[in-house]
Amino acid sequence: MQSFFDLRLPKIKPWLIIGKGPSYEKLATYDLSRFYLFGLNHISLYHSLDICHVIDLDVLEYVNFEKHAYIVMPWHPHKNFKVHEKNLSQLGLHKKIPNLVWYNLSTWKHSHNIYSSKIIRTKYFSAEAAFRLLIAAGITSICSIGIDGGKEYAKTFKEFIPLTNGQKSFDCQFKEINKIICETSNLNYHAL
Repeated sequence: MQSFFDLRLPKIKPWLIIGKGPSYEKLATYDLSRFYLFGLNHISLYHSLDICHVIDLDVLEYVNFEKHAYIVMPWHPHKNFKVHEKNLSQLGLHKKIPNLVWYNLSTWKHSHNIYSSKIIRTKYFSAEAAFRLLIAAGITSICSIGIDGGKEYAKTFKEFIPLTNGQKSFDCQFKEINKIICETSNLNYHAL
């Protein structure tokens, strides 16, 4: 199992971060071959991704591991929206997921995996970690779709209950995303 930062992410075309918000329904109108795909959580049900990002262990039941180039998870993943005491190795996930890649997430408040000094901060939702991961890996061209405010998911994801992590809406993630964008001078970003 390798660190996310040991990957050499391609930079020829933009990276598209795909979330479950209402604008996801417009995804079919775009030529996805123009992007590298970084999908959050249940996006993995509908698309083959370059990166499938999962923070919460409960989401793994919806992931077809062979369908994606990499499954990216924090060294200490979450269970029921709380950081798990065991790390990916202790949970044995590296034996079940051949393309598993890890990173240190700020929600773990103790010592992090020593093989990477980078700690990816997140405050509200996984989209924040997605932006920070790509930027920390040197990506300068990022687009997004399905990263929306409000309280709803796209109709495609009606079987999943939004905001089960206790937040009142998805609006709060934009405070962090805007901060990330402002901190990154050479970032070319736009929402589709």
